[in-house]
Amino acid sequence: MHNGDWIGLLVTLVLAAFLPITILFCRGKIRQNRQKLLRDLQSTYTPTDTATQQQQDSAGASQHAAPSQVSFQFVPAYEMARYKYDMPHPKYDDDENVPSEVRRGIRLRIRRELKMYALPALLFILVSGIGMYVNFVAAKNVGAWTDFSPYLSGVGGWTITELPGCPAQSSGTTGKPDVQQKTENLCTQNRNDYHSDPTDAEIKYQINTSVASGFAFIGAYIWSILYLIRRIANYDLTPISFLRTSVQIIFASFSAIVFWHISSTIVNGGDYQKLIVGFSFVFGFYPTLGIAHIQNIVKSQFVKKDDPNAYEVGKNLPLDMLEGINSFIKFRFEEMEIEDLQNLATSNPVLLFVESPYGLFEVIDWVAQAQLVVAVGSDKVVKLRQIGLRTIFCLADAAQDKAMHAILTSILLPDREKETDAMLAIVRTICNTIHVQRLQQIWNALLLVMAPPRQNDESVGWRSLPTRSA
Repeated sequence: MHNGDWIGLLVTLVLAAFLPITILFCRGKIRQNRQKLLRDLQSTYTPTDTATQQQQDSAGASQHAAPSQVSFQFVPAYEMARYKYDMPHPKYDDDENVPSEVRRGIRLRIRRELKMYALPALLFILVSGIGMYVNFVAAKNVGAWTDFSPYLSGVGGWTITELPGCPAQSSGTTGKPDVQQKTENLCTQNRNDYHSDPTDAEIKYQINTSVASGFAFIGAYIWSILYLIRRIANYDLTPISFLRTSVQIIFASFSAIVFWHISSTIVNGGDYQKLIVGFSFVFGFYPTLGIAHIQNIVKSQFVKKDDPNAYEVGKNLPLDMLEGINSFIKFRFEEMEIEDLQNLATSNPVLLFVESPYGLFEVIDWVAQAQLVVAVGSDKVVKLRQIGLRTIFCLADAAQDKAMHAILTSILLPDREKETDAMLAIVRTICNTIHVQRLQQIWNALLLVMAPPRQNDESVGWRSLPTRSA
């Protein structure tokens, strides 16, 4: 390699290292910012009134709270958020009060994490750096593609020709044994060093193969950037994330090469060769797309088939069915891998608040709406909205009012309008699911601060599930 080649390789490796280093740095900053949000959330919704403490204890919402203080931190959903962001023990939330041994433990844990990320990140740097070098530095030298490569040329290979001045076979004599032996040795040596005499078409074919692999690399690298950014945005970056991106780049590059070899034997023409650029980029972004399509065809023909009624049951419920969610908010939730209402209905509202730019009450309202839609279906939600019931909380409150029993029964059980007990059982079953109970607990903790119950009044600031009718 010339000095310029070494400089190019060094520059590409530095550029390749810039992405994982930036990702790890942003991960630490995101953790700090979201830890601050969690601490602010706890301090904002922490009631200290003694009567409120007694009321909360009687309702059974905080079994682990200390007798002298009630805190939002004891809501399990909040504790899960604290655990995800590696926050110290709740009693050390103030930075000034954190003991030195706790700080030391946090630093040791961070160092261990960095060691775990070192090797996978190094693999990603090498794979992406070599890809950048080959496609943006070495590719400028056309002579690099005139060397035979079984991967780039395919099964066709080069055209093998006889070297000038060499006999086609070694049989026969020239009358001068020493001259004949010297000529045969030279031809044998040259044949070992020079394997073929490629035509222009063969060189062009090998260049086209490298172009397909190069655009597949570009597509895979762009996908890797978006994938790693999404991982730190959701704070679920792991060493496996870097391994997955490395495998994505390698798999995409070789998939594009195989696709080019197969397709070039079926279709010929300059226009098709231009289309290979687009196909290769798609392979980089979705390397398993073609394989998944082939698997579906084989599965539908030779393996057991899916029940057609399964698609009627598993219908997708889009996020923009909810009030207050537009296309931009839907896009932001999809970045967090919340792509339908079922994902939103079972999400942790505290984490959604911390990991998104939206307010806590706004997030709670969306989750409550999603839980109602997932529970009763889109057709019944339309009728419930017409009478002012938008969320799962509204349904639970309405089910406790006898004046609403007939209306709710006609909507939830249209064919059994007189079976009020069955309607109450359905509502009670819906409200007893774990994700609804979690949202209920968060709601109660917020109400305890914003609308604390009065003395000897347990009805203010608390919600309860619908009970059986008398």
